[in-house]
Amino acid sequence: MKTMTNPKEMMTPWGVAQTHEELAPGIDFYSTASHGGIRLSPGKTTWFYNEFPWFVTFTGAPEWFEEDCDIAAVFLAFPSYFADAKLFNAWCTAGHASWGERLLDELDDRTARRISKFEQRVEGLYRLGGSCSDGNGVAQQFCRYPDGHAIVRHFKSYWDVAGIKNVYGWFTREEVLTFGA
Repeated sequence: MKTMTNPKEMMTPWGVAQTHEELAPGIDFYSTASHGGIRLSPGKTTWFYNEFPWFVTFTGAPEWFEEDCDIAAVFLAFPSYFADAKLFNAWCTAGHASWGERLLDELDDRTARRISKFEQRVEGLYRLGGSCSDGNGVAQQFCRYPDGHAIVRHFKSYWDVAGIKNVYGWFTREEVLTFGA
């Protein structure tokens, strides 16, 4: 992630930007002390609303897409810039969003095929779920796709959890059982 040279120059809906990363031409991610999201360039914003004129962002500002949910719409709207894993995660997020069903119905066939192929590759694998401090370190949940079966492993710290992430963030059951203190 690139740190902005003068973050005070960029105000976001969540306050002054602390970091900035260009994800793709005209698609920039900003974070603040409390939250963050994507800002689309004027050209990308125009294209997005020509395709999805009904979409309303959480912030109410058409160019700003917050990081928890709206960001998934950006990934799905501009799929050529993002990896299959990112599109799959966006598809999962969209499935829970108020706007998700409508946007997913409008996905182009090529993007839908990419998501479907990735889904087939990860079926039966586990990925990081929720975590919490348990008084003796960190209890980290791993959830199997698609049924949600969970395995909880204990770690000494969140740093130890961060150390196990692989390129795709997906693990076999055998790998999960080797993790932890």
